[in-house]
Amino acid sequence: MPMEYGSRQLEVRRPPSRVGAIQIAGSLIVLAFILIGGFFNYRAIGGSIQIVYDLLTVEGFGRGETVEIIGVVYSLALGIFALFFLPAVLKSLASAFKQVIRGVSELVTPWMPANIPGPYQSYEEVEKGFRERTLSIYQALDPFVSGLFGPNTMFLSPARRKVVKNMGDDLKETARRIGSGMLLLAMILGFFYWIPTDSARVFLVDLGKDIIFLLMEKTAHNTVIAAVIVLIALYVLNAGIQVAVTFFLVPKKQPVTIAHEGTEHYRGFGHPDQVLSRLPDLARTLEWGGFHNRVHSSWGEKPSPSVDNVGAFSGNIVIEQQPRPMETVGDLAAYVSLGAGWLLYLAGIYIYLFRLIPSPIYEGGIAFLYAPLFVLLMGIAASQAVKNGTRLIDNAMKLFMSVRFQSTAILMDLTGTLSRADVKVGKSIADSIESSSVVVRSDFTANFYSAELISEASQLDAERDLLAMEKTQETLEWIDFFREGIEILRDEGVKPVGVDLSAEEVKEIVQANIGISAHRSSAIERAQLEAAHGGEEPLKLLEEFHQGEKEPEEEIDQASEAEPEVDQSAEYKECPDCAEMVRARARKCRFCGYRFDEQES
Repeated sequence: MPMEYGSRQLEVRRPPSRVGAIQIAGSLIVLAFILIGGFFNYRAIGGSIQIVYDLLTVEGFGRGETVEIIGVVYSLALGIFALFFLPAVLKSLASAFKQVIRGVSELVTPWMPANIPGPYQSYEEVEKGFRERTLSIYQALDPFVSGLFGPNTMFLSPARRKVVKNMGDDLKETARRIGSGMLLLAMILGFFYWIPTDSARVFLVDLGKDIIFLLMEKTAHNTVIAAVIVLIALYVLNAGIQVAVTFFLVPKKQPVTIAHEGTEHYRGFGHPDQVLSRLPDLARTLEWGGFHNRVHSSWGEKPSPSVDNVGAFSGNIVIEQQPRPMETVGDLAAYVSLGAGWLLYLAGIYIYLFRLIPSPIYEGGIAFLYAPLFVLLMGIAASQAVKNGTRLIDNAMKLFMSVRFQSTAILMDLTGTLSRADVKVGKSIADSIESSSVVVRSDFTANFYSAELISEASQLDAERDLLAMEKTQETLEWIDFFREGIEILRDEGVKPVGVDLSAEEVKEIVQANIGISAHRSSAIERAQLEAAHGGEEPLKLLEEFHQGEKEPEEEIDQASEAEPEVDQSAEYKECPDCAEMVRARARKCRFCGYRFDEQES
């Protein structure tokens, strides 16, 4: 198989080259973030550890209970930071290297599968689409998704349906998380509002004035509120992106499902399976771009329960031109999802590397008692941003990997009856050579459906799904072409099988028939002579004749060469010319025409 037969010859590549470039660029930015973040966190973590060490040393403990609490709080914050930071950096580093290597590999050696696209996942569904104008892709989605984006979600293609379903599930989860974030913000604001009250002073009196003052510090309040707002904003941004992408993917109307139709009745054909096997050869003139047509056929017979040697049959054949790739309408949604996904992913990496530790810890500023809460909120925000960004990128890649094709195709349904035809030629009373054959006769109705098909595969070498059908002038010409093509095949209908008269076996039979004819003529003549002159019993001679016809071929050959036994009485004489016995009073030999009277005179 030539190397250019496949995606290269069709000039189709999934994902597109620019998508690979975007993936490489995003991964390189992640690597740059990690490199820069390494120097930043080395300084920040080093300073934080030193501050915590000073707070928790013996000298620090002697400076009061407040200092001890601050040291414990900062230690807890650093522990939470380590739980978020280390796994995130290692995972993002491995993913970035993998993405860069794979992206460069795709750009240098693109994936070029041959024999694309694949067949349909179900030809029964394709046939149903032709006959009933309904497609198997019509499926209702989750009530949440269909209620939010409208009833046209049932017309989504399989590849887009998976993406929309994923985004619908994410939207429901994101909505719950936004609600939880708002509740958390309300609780934190309520706590900040309650602290300055008299009831709070009574309740927190055991903490000491210094601790209460630190809990009431405005800068600390604003820092915590900002962390909650960042978390909620990332959830809202993710939800907005998913809603926008889904609206781009949902079709504005139902796909077109119309086709040209035709019907024709045919009588006096041979076995219809011969018709189905020959139609692909006739369709070679309809091939596109040097690619063979796609052919799928099915066949079934059923004997008649009431009439002997008669049955019914039904069969169909789908002939499709080589599908050609077409522009994908979902590319805009895919690019939006890809760009937004990388935006969220990079935002999460940025938070992990540069905003996870609060500045008071490594700068040595005010005592920040809310440090563990801040690290926890920012860590959750970063992890959700990375997770949601990864999902958006994966959904975009599913869209980019899918590819649509268009092709012209025809479905021919053959339905009719089968009967047996016995044909014999050449048998007569005097000859034994004959030609006979038993053939199948079929009378059937052919229904034609032809349309331009739009199909989709989840990737280049995957099986396809039928998305739409549209009738064109070319599809009408296809119906006329195959109508005439079936008429051409009528010459292969019911007809006898001929005998090769030049065969050696036939020549032997002919020679045997000549001998039998000579023996028959002589025996009949003798019987007639004896009956006329009271000689041997005619019935006896006729019986000898019939017995001679039943002899084997080798005995027949001997009988044809031997002279017939004739009574040598005086009433007969021998012809001097042909040596046959004729009556004594005969003046002319009945065998060779010799004239006795001329010789006697």
